[in-house]
Amino acid sequence: MNSNLNYLIRSFIGLILAFIFSHITCLLLIRYQKKKRIGQSINLYLNQNHQKKKDTPSMGGIGIIIGLIISSFSKVINYQNYKYSLGLVLIISFFLIGLVDDWLKEKKSYKGLSPFIRLFFELLITIVIFIIYSKHYEIELSINLTKNIVIFIGSFFPLLFVFLIIGSANAFNLTDGLDGLSGGLFLISILPLITISLFKGEYEIAFLLIQLFGATLGFLFYNIPPAKIFMGDSGSLALGSILGFVCFSLNEIRLLLIVGGIFIFETISVILQVLSYQLKGKRIFLMTPFHHHLEMKRKNESQVVIIFYVIGFILSLIGLYIGIFI
Repeated sequence: MNSNLNYLIRSFIGLILAFIFSHITCLLLIRYQKKKRIGQSINLYLNQNHQKKKDTPSMGGIGIIIGLIISSFSKVINYQNYKYSLGLVLIISFFLIGLVDDWLKEKKSYKGLSPFIRLFFELLITIVIFIIYSKHYEIELSINLTKNIVIFIGSFFPLLFVFLIIGSANAFNLTDGLDGLSGGLFLISILPLITISLFKGEYEIAFLLIQLFGATLGFLFYNIPPAKIFMGDSGSLALGSILGFVCFSLNEIRLLLIVGGIFIFETISVILQVLSYQLKGKRIFLMTPFHHHLEMKRKNESQVVIIFYVIGFILSLIGLYIGIFI
């Protein structure tokens, strides 16, 4: 069989398996949490529309990860490809951190894992991943701004790796706040990364992203407005971490600034809000992250999500063009 056709078939199988098992797991989670009367706690400062979502089932990240893991057992993976294996380990590790955080939030009513403890484990996992990665792959000590313009980083590259992974994970986590927002944006953001992975011959990275596409789509079926289940930190930390890892593995760190532009902007809005309040005692936005500011300006939740989708799609097209041609 033609190798390209064989890869296409295997990728399709991986996507379908991930979608099916993610979809089924999310359905079981919804039924179980409703039966046990457990669900998401809601920030009291959010508007009335969000208060209605109290006790909506959460931890949808479990469905995404189950779908990913089961699809990885299909006989389509070269486990000697360490980029795929390390990506899988990274996702599962950040998923476990988020899962503990979600569980504690249910027990303690909105207060989850201590930020310092969470950061400690994120750092530990990321450092271990980098050490293993560097043993099997030569580390590029420079960042490509274009095909002709390169910035030398040198010994700072380990720090950059850690910053990329933890930064993208937590930026994505901040964006997870509206029905269908983060899940839909993730699907939009990885489309150019899948294409660029195939273009560069990084087939195992492409396959991992294709699996994640299917698994996230299975979850998103229940997360579109009105959401029947939320992603939770278990999903957002896991999905966010892989964005940084993939851009690093492809030596396309510049793309994270583009395809992940919305996640970065959401994070900046929070940082600016905190700095402004601490230094001047004034708030720049009505509420952060920025999607909540738009809600406070009387934008309908679905309108905000669609606006972000459109912007995300434009950024993805720009990222695709830059990744292939510039």
